[in-house]
Amino acid sequence: MLDPQFCLSWVDLDVTNGGRATSLKKFREELKKILTDTLISEVENIIESGGDTPDSGATAVDPASDSPPVKCPRLLSRYKAHKKRSSVQDSSIAAQTSKYFDAIQDTDIDDALVFWTKNHDRFPQLHMLALKALSVPASSAPVERVFSRGGIIMRPHRARLGHKMLQSLIFLKCNQTLL
Repeated sequence: MLDPQFCLSWVDLDVTNGGRATSLKKFREELKKILTDTLISEVENIIESGGDTPDSGATAVDPASDSPPVKCPRLLSRYKAHKKRSSVQDSSIAAQTSKYFDAIQDTDIDDALVFWTKNHDRFPQLHMLALKALSVPASSAPVERVFSRGGIIMRPHRARLGHKMLQSLIFLKCNQTLL
């Protein structure tokens, strides 16, 4: 949903439930509503957690302290505070979300990085979620490919191959598409 190239258009193109056209349209609209509500709740979760902090709920316990344990909150006590706080946030997050959907329809930007760089100030709360959801996870796959190619080049029958020559052969093998 946060990628401007796709947003919610995939729902209209790919979602089928095997029913009639009217029930299919209703099903798609309900799915869009659920997805939008999920997006808003995820933004709220990021705001509540303080943005970049991974887990603020965990606390360290000192076994040497003699103080009594902290009281557990009542079942619905957090709901009252959240309701007061989120009534203002909900409207702004919902407004940001609807403005985001309108902006995507008006723009021709297909690259999510370009879109979110340009609209960082326009959608600050959605931008935080976009950074979290659209970030590329670190991978060691390119390094593993280099080592694999090095293992193929450095065979037992090439035992006298020097490190400079091995380095040059691996470099050429890995960059042969650029030649």
